[in-house]
Amino acid sequence: MSNEVATVHVDTYSVDDLLDAVDYSFPGYVPSLEALDFVNFIRLVLGEEPENSNPLAHYFMMDVLFRNVSSWDYYGFRSDIARPNYFTVLCHREFSKSVLLGSMLTLYMAYHGKLPGFGKVNFGGYIGNSVRGGVRQNMQTIAGVFKDSDYLQDKFEYTHFTDTAIKFIRHPKKNAKGIITRAEAKAGHRTFTMEGYGAQAGPRGSREGLTRPQFFIIDDVIKTAADSRSDVILGNIRSMIEEDIGYALHGGNSFCVYIGTPFNLRDPLMNAIIDGTWTPIVFPIAERISLDIKKDEFRGSWEDRHSYEKVMVKYRTASHKGTLASFMQEQMLRVASEEDRVIKDEMINWFSRSDVIANGHLYNWYITTDFTTTGGKSSDFSAMAVWAINNNGDYMLVDLVVRKLELGVQYTTLMDLVRKYKKMRGYIEVGIETSGQQKAHIFALKLLMAKNNEYFTIATQKGKSTEGIMRTSQQGNKFEYFMLMVPMFQNGKMWFASELSKTPDMLELTAELSYVTHLGIGSRSDDALDVVSQLSQLNIIVPQYENPQLPMGKRDGDNGYWEAEIIDEDKSSYIF
Repeated sequence: MSNEVATVHVDTYSVDDLLDAVDYSFPGYVPSLEALDFVNFIRLVLGEEPENSNPLAHYFMMDVLFRNVSSWDYYGFRSDIARPNYFTVLCHREFSKSVLLGSMLTLYMAYHGKLPGFGKVNFGGYIGNSVRGGVRQNMQTIAGVFKDSDYLQDKFEYTHFTDTAIKFIRHPKKNAKGIITRAEAKAGHRTFTMEGYGAQAGPRGSREGLTRPQFFIIDDVIKTAADSRSDVILGNIRSMIEEDIGYALHGGNSFCVYIGTPFNLRDPLMNAIIDGTWTPIVFPIAERISLDIKKDEFRGSWEDRHSYEKVMVKYRTASHKGTLASFMQEQMLRVASEEDRVIKDEMINWFSRSDVIANGHLYNWYITTDFTTTGGKSSDFSAMAVWAINNNGDYMLVDLVVRKLELGVQYTTLMDLVRKYKKMRGYIEVGIETSGQQKAHIFALKLLMAKNNEYFTIATQKGKSTEGIMRTSQQGNKFEYFMLMVPMFQNGKMWFASELSKTPDMLELTAELSYVTHLGIGSRSDDALDVVSQLSQLNIIVPQYENPQLPMGKRDGDNGYWEAEIIDEDKSSYIF
């Protein structure tokens, strides 16, 4: 027996990476017969040609759901952990995603009793933002389409509609010999039922007789922008999607489609798209857009409905009225546009870390931290940043750790950082947040100091005399807390080590910085931002000017500088 362990390949990608890969020419793609049949079914149901012809993007989306094509190949990424029947559909407003997948796909399954690429379907669930909101609206839409459709009227022997459920029983079909089999004669064999659930309540325990749901359609479950910023509501929705639905679905054969337009990167839909376990379908209103884009350069998702002229009117209006962030979020699916970023790229200065370390005795040294209280892969990031303060009052980020670490590992990581940088000047201060359960960090670190005989000063907060940094409600939320540091960026006082620029730790920090807008923090994590914000609470002392050629110590006659231990520059963060 081979002892080789199979390698699981999961590409690292962002929603922006998927958006950048969109190509509305769909090279090499030809709609399948199943996709053509679905679109033709819609025309038969409506009894007329739709106002706007279906774009190629609609056919492609259905073929991904029917498992005829791979969206992973289309976007150019790969994930070996993607569940084959779990799909995320992130599309711009007025793409008709809810009509196609929430209403028409439901009628299609009720009519056929099966789904291409999946098989028989007779019971499932629809999850909206609330029972009285999204659920009722979709159920009424399905009922209204059915009642207005001449084509569907004689296709079922029984139908029943409420605001929370729909039920169809098809007429029995004869087999090739012209006989209605005993199984086909049973109404249960020909029944299709879909029940509705609000996002906060969830579908736990749902069943139709002895049958568990074979599918769930999750549709725009976050109701408002305020809900999108609530940790409690977002936590409940994530739990509902990954736990309640997972345990409620039929264990043998099931599928799930998650539809929406993003509010921010903390939106559970955004997390589902980039975690590698859901198959992504991502379509903005246009491949790209700008004020100077020409008509022959414009490539839209549905140009018959959203023409160049119409899209540009919306874009120019949003630009003029200062609502471009909303346009970029709703139409381009970019939750933070360049125009709305609080921290621009040009506000960050870059320096060579070796230059600072060579003269480390001329700087005052601080470490800011944001420790997790749980540890493990499902926890928040543990973040630590090492800062050298120069005689000009600039904050120079020399080292950075932003990783998911176990409780004990984050403490030993901090001790390693202290050991490396305390020797620069013989003194270092460390900021430790003590809000809520985080007071335990100081106790644990003091035990570790005594054990290792490696000590450091625990920083006190401005205006306080006790150890630790307490973030109070008077100081506001994390967004307001971070905004205290914005003037430092605006005044060119923030410097980052260029050796860190390509490390995962720095990429996380710069990504979080890029999603700070005047409306709030849009990134799915804010732990790296917290180690920047904490600087505003420390009693930072700016060192006096010293000529780098005349410090106390031993002179190196070759270069005119005093000897200092040069830390190995391997272009990675957290250097040891």
